[in-house]
Amino acid sequence: MVANISSFLNWSQNQLADAGVLSPRLDSEIILAHTLNLSRTDLWTQDKRVLSESEKQIAKKNVERRLNREPISLIVGHQEFWSLDFVVDENVLAPRPETELVI
Repeated sequence: MVANISSFLNWSQNQLADAGVLSPRLDSEIILAHTLNLSRTDLWTQDKRVLSESEKQIAKKNVERRLNREPISLIVGHQEFWSLDFVVDENVLAPRPETELVI
């Protein structure tokens, strides 16, 4: 199956929405942008770009991780907090948006 950026985003958004993920489009865009090393804006300007088989496989694996409720920050390996970008992994408590309110 040939997949371009647009069709992959639609597929992944549907998968995440069906699983009850709260922000399926945003999560789909973040996952694919990370996989392709592009900005989210680039996804829209290059929406007809055909994904290679390896890109599709990596992106699908990352979507599966999100379907298993793994946080986006762990999938992409970083989390913004107070306008700073922090590297995160399974050994780190990822900053949550609510924490900014407390601080």
